[in-house]
Amino acid sequence: MEGFVPENLQEPEEVKVPWYRFAGKAVSLSLLGLVILGVIVFVAFFIYYAWQIKFGDLEDRTKLVDTFEVNFTVDSSLSGGMLERDFVEDYQQYIRNYSPVFGSDNAKVTILTFVDFECPFCKESYSDFKLVMEKYESIVQVVFKNLPLVSLHPEAMSAAQSAMCSSEQNKFWQYHDRLLTGDGLSEQVFTSYAKNIGLDENKFNTCLSTEKYKNQILQDISDAIDLGLLGTPTYIVNGIKVEGSLKISDWDKIILNFL
Repeated sequence: MEGFVPENLQEPEEVKVPWYRFAGKAVSLSLLGLVILGVIVFVAFFIYYAWQIKFGDLEDRTKLVDTFEVNFTVDSSLSGGMLERDFVEDYQQYIRNYSPVFGSDNAKVTILTFVDFECPFCKESYSDFKLVMEKYESIVQVVFKNLPLVSLHPEAMSAAQSAMCSSEQNKFWQYHDRLLTGDGLSEQVFTSYAKNIGLDENKFNTCLSTEKYKNQILQDISDAIDLGLLGTPTYIVNGIKVEGSLKISDWDKIILNFL
């Protein structure tokens, strides 16, 4: 009958859970959270130190190369005038996707050039190397790598960054020529060269002021250290290290040896 409740039916007594059970659960959850956090921290540190062991810190590695600059000479007694210090079997791994490239994609000869735009020996040898690039364009591919020795050349890093900024407007080699054949390097010079070759000045200046390509340049420096390079200019020709200023006749012998 609606509304009728037998006298023998009473509301069940509320069961009270002892306080220490709640405390135990809280402690368990806290411990579990700490364990998970510890695992995350451990994994993060493991990844970080594994990276450091394998690749090293780019800023620290930059300091290793800053103390070197050698005017390498060519031992003409060696075949082709090459100073053969080491053979780099896997040299193609140092051709980065951002590296400026000149010449044939199907080249029989690949030359990685490590250059400091403020290096007097790079400037001295460039006129001959430019003629070599033009002469052998159909059979040689030139891959540019930055190696600014900033402890010796205070404007070298800025020059490298300005050159890379020109590359995003597809005028790297024109700008590269100006840097290696002009007199003096400064922010005013960099912007002047950009204007002279028809770059978008606003885009170029923004790129330069934000140091957009600094990490790529540091990677090139890291590559140079991995390869055991000591100074500029240094070339890797089909895996053979060739160091120092070379004349056209030296390059003719080197390239013909590989052909």
